[in-house]
Amino acid sequence: EHQAHTSLLKAHLLKAQTKMKHYADQNRSPRMFSVGDSVYLKLQPYAQHTVVNRPCAKLAYKFYGPFEVLEQIGPAAYKLQLPAAAQIHPVFHVSQLKEFVPDHTPVFSTVPAPVDFSSMDVQPGMILDRKLVKKGDSALLQVLVQWTGLPAEAATWEDYDTIKLRYPTAPAWGQAESQEGGTVSTRALLLTNGASGSRQEKKGTDTKWQAES
Repeated sequence: EHQAHTSLLKAHLLKAQTKMKHYADQNRSPRMFSVGDSVYLKLQPYAQHTVVNRPCAKLAYKFYGPFEVLEQIGPAAYKLQLPAAAQIHPVFHVSQLKEFVPDHTPVFSTVPAPVDFSSMDVQPGMILDRKLVKKGDSALLQVLVQWTGLPAEAATWEDYDTIKLRYPTAPAWGQAESQEGGTVSTRALLLTNGASGSRQEKKGTDTKWQAES
């Protein structure tokens, strides 16, 4: 009778273990590496300081490397090429390894020079948007300028007073004048709704753009 109870208990334990393994394996992905691959190594906290010098173990990285895979030891362990000063065994379980994915983002050693529109045959062709930028105790009006001969993606934010003084006869100012029949001034643009650029309206009357002397 005692042996029967023991066999029944072992059967239930095996069934429970199989069920737990089934659910655990659903969230696992197999990790397979080949000789010559580069992998990251997960080091245990507060240990293995000979591989990487970590002054503050609490804030240290979880993975280090990459290190080269030298050999596969069994179905779930790999031998890595660790630094010469490392004083730990170079064989690790696959759960401590992560695939190294190289970053192919191009890196340029020089910063491209800003575009100098003064040397190009361009001028403000259209005002796409406007906004107020606070500078000190005053608000500065800036406009999003689409330049003639350039796509909308090349539009730049410019100070309205500066760009208007630099290009007094640009098509952008004529476009704005034709919309309301007046001259666009800083005060007139300030009457619009900030970044949206929509014209303010009052019940029964329309707010007109007026020239400022």
